[in-house]
Order: sequence, then C-alpha cells, then structure tokens
Amino acid sequence: MASNQAKNAKHFIVRRILRIFPPYWFSIIIVGIVIICSIVTNGANSIAILPKSGKDILATITLLTTPFSSVPIINWVYWTLTFELFSIF
Repeated sequence: MASNQAKNAKHFIVRRILRIFPPYWFSIIIVGIVIICSIVTNGANSIAILPKSGKDILATITLLTTPFSSVPIINWVYWTLTFELFSIF
C-alpha cells in the first residue's frame, strides 16, 4: 500500500526511513531519561543494557542491532524495525 503512494523507489525508501528512525531515536532518548532517573533514585541502572563501545553505539543509532547483529537492542519494543528497515533493500 505504501509503495503505491510513492512516486518512485527513492521516494519510498526516504519516506520509510523518515517513518522508522525518528520514533526509534525518540524511544532511545526516553529510555535514556528513565535510566538517568533510575540512577538518581536507586543509584543503579536496572532498566537497560547500554552500548559500551563506539561500534555498539553506532549500531544502536543505525538500527544494526539484534537480530541483525550481536549488539543488544536498548528497547526491545522496536526489535522488528530492523527487519522492516532492511526488507526495503
């Protein structure tokens, strides 16, 4: 249905990326805020496993996380976005 509304393949891919990434990044920001609140109140992060290396951070930002790679995802609600993003290619 979405491909029928697109003018061409490039337009479809750009629209898909703009639909996927902003909510995903916003969810990462929300998880980060919750982690900060947890650290302030409880003194520890028991919310999510944060990426440790630059490679892991880059994988998290670009959605190259589990199940696409071995980097664990911060918010498991969005694990299907990796499949959706790479199904367009």
